[in-house]
Amino acid sequence: MNFHAALGFPISSVVLVGSLCSQAAWIQSTPTTNPGSINFHGLAYMTSTNKTLLQVGSGTQSTWEWNGGVWKQLKPANQPGCLNAFAMAYDSRRNRVVLFGGNGAKGVTNETWEWNGTNWIKMNPKTSPPARREFSGAFDSRRGKFVIFGGYNAKTELNDTWEWDGTNWKQVLPATVPPRMAAHAMAYDSRRGRVVMFGGGLSYVSYSDTWEWDGVNWTKLTPKTRPRGRSWFAMTYDSVRGRSVIFGGQDRKTKTQLNDTWEWDGATWTPVLTKLSPQGEVAQAMAFDLARNRTVLVGSQTWELGYPSLTSSMSSVSLSAGGTVKFQLDIPPVHIGKLYLLLGSLGGTFPGLNLGNVTLPLNPFDPYFNYTVGNPNGLISGSFGVFVNASAQASLAIPKGSPTSLVGRKMHHAFVAFPKNPTSFDFVSNAVPLQLTK
Repeated sequence: MNFHAALGFPISSVVLVGSLCSQAAWIQSTPTTNPGSINFHGLAYMTSTNKTLLQVGSGTQSTWEWNGGVWKQLKPANQPGCLNAFAMAYDSRRNRVVLFGGNGAKGVTNETWEWNGTNWIKMNPKTSPPARREFSGAFDSRRGKFVIFGGYNAKTELNDTWEWDGTNWKQVLPATVPPRMAAHAMAYDSRRGRVVMFGGGLSYVSYSDTWEWDGVNWTKLTPKTRPRGRSWFAMTYDSVRGRSVIFGGQDRKTKTQLNDTWEWDGATWTPVLTKLSPQGEVAQAMAFDLARNRTVLVGSQTWELGYPSLTSSMSSVSLSAGGTVKFQLDIPPVHIGKLYLLLGSLGGTFPGLNLGNVTLPLNPFDPYFNYTVGNPNGLISGSFGVFVNASAQASLAIPKGSPTSLVGRKMHHAFVAFPKNPTSFDFVSNAVPLQLTK
């Protein structure tokens, strides 16, 4: 039985219904304990803890952690002080959150602080950038540098570029330099090795320019479609989908508070259309939770932008010992009531299968794919059904004593979903690998 016959309709009947952005949903979290209504704070996801770190400086300084359900206030011995409008990012090489600059009780500062998981430590570099606020920074994981640009020094906007290597700051002097600006935002695109910068502005003007930093020079990009100019907005990088995400902010000229969501893939800005959206606020912060595949937004409330996320209980199975792999797909609630089917592929994730408006990240030209499609409730238990809540489960049993000829084989699995009366596919999840070992 082929793929399209298993689903009950041929590929020729698929109607294009828009981009992948239709999968997204903003979901509000209502934890009992929370940091309160805040702005001009810092947010960074730490892969070493699988938690999002929040540093609050406006009013009362405090440090918090978010695990996806609960906010926990931490009690470090040291604090950077009552700072706001600073730049903060996670150094994944050294497992440190770096914080620089900001505005405090004595005005703008050029102090550098690092969070080591339990405490804030003030660093003492020989060279530091001039003091500033309302600027942005991002950690370039490929080069191991925390990059900052621009900001406001209480007298004028800046357009200088600096990098922190964990020991010292160094000013970089590229041939091409963006204009002076403040209240912009940056994120590091790890797939393409670029720091992406958008927005910001001067006085009563908000820019809608897109810039990228490759470690040597700044390049201004000119996409046909782009978000409205804005300042004091939130930005992060979705490393699962390979997109830089922005939300909200303010148009300086009209003082309009914005609550739109956009994504940048390196070539095109695309609006993310959701049924619900957080309210427009100034100086919210965002970070991408890699473990949960969620973009976390914190301002007066806590919100999360979610896409279908597939996880598995095991990344490898011993053929001699056997084992059962459990798959779980978490979805935004807007997809409840739709059909789902879990598929598998032996040949990896290339070239995949184009389903019209979405792409299935599996290779359909191998026997395992055809078998799982033709027998959705045989080889993979629970692989076909209807979303009755915000998740779906399935399991794959590898018998004890399976043939050793399969050692080294890598499978990939992904969910495809579609309406009960399908005229198109609704979404395809990410693919998860499964390695077969001795």
